[in-house]
Amino acid sequence: MRFFSRVITLLITGCLIAAASVAIPFFLGFRVYAVISSSMAPAILPGAAVYVHPEEFADICEGDIITYSVNGVSVTHRVVEKQSAKRAFTVKGDANDTLDSRPVPYEDIIGKVKFCVPYAGYAAELFADPGKKLLFCGTVIWMYAVRTILGDMMKTKQEEAWERENI
Repeated sequence: MRFFSRVITLLITGCLIAAASVAIPFFLGFRVYAVISSSMAPAILPGAAVYVHPEEFADICEGDIITYSVNGVSVTHRVVEKQSAKRAFTVKGDANDTLDSRPVPYEDIIGKVKFCVPYAGYAAELFADPGKKLLFCGTVIWMYAVRTILGDMMKTKQEEAWERENI
């Protein structure tokens, strides 16, 4: 019983750390995105989470990694050229052989990637929509309830054993 209680405690702790890795940066002005393709390898591998912060046009330079939106899909690529007159950027994935097909207008830029965390993209993806958040919260509450019940059962058995020994 004690083993299961510890396993559940570890699972709850892991879930809370995963939630914090997404929630805390949000309150600091970051948005977290999961990288699902290998277009930025080896700098950013699939499954990584990129932490993106909004930046002014003047603060984005060649060599910076940005996240932008194309038809509602977020893309993370490196700036190859800044086109000041058009307020746009030519971008390319590090692993891609060619530049992206069109310059990215500044209005489509979500922000500049400040840092990335390998494998944390899976946690970011977990919290991407309200249904997944609700399922996550329900799972954590369920695990806590199971842990509490197991703990109560262990205490009851220990109390019974103590009473048998001391009577």
